[in-house]
Amino acid sequence: MPFTVHSGKIATTALGTVFSVDGQRSLFTAVHLYSGRIVIKKEERTDTASFKDIYLQPGQELTFNNANFAVVMTRAEARGVAKRPVPVKHAQPQIFTFTKQSVPDILAVLQQACKVTITYDSAALKNIDFTGSYNKDGESLDTFLATLCSLNELNFTKTGPNTFSIEKK
Repeated sequence: MPFTVHSGKIATTALGTVFSVDGQRSLFTAVHLYSGRIVIKKEERTDTASFKDIYLQPGQELTFNNANFAVVMTRAEARGVAKRPVPVKHAQPQIFTFTKQSVPDILAVLQQACKVTITYDSAALKNIDFTGSYNKDGESLDTFLATLCSLNELNFTKTGPNTFSIEKK
């Protein structure tokens, strides 16, 4: 089922895919497509200049200037699988990138990195993989887990301040 992420003056619609939208900087919005297909359109509610719909292919990244509608397209380098959290200096964001990694492996990484407990049936989830990233400094773990579960038809429950439960629907 298609869904749309609204950020700044653009709307990014998923057409069966994994992607990220970073609109935290007010002047620029960055959209990265990991797999599938998305279309980027001008927000209907904006009365500024227009641009043609832009379709991204996997591995492409679009940077959009919200002030002048300038668009820069780049081919993002292949991202590796983060099996273990890599220590990073506090000045840099902690971003965990997963490429076709099994959900149980991802949950193990997140439990260690975020110091939480996630209960799940490893055998039931072992054949489900995920491609995407989690920015520990820019996104709550609750939000990331809810998205991961929604994309993979899993149930997600927060059972306590630092405990979560994930199971197949």
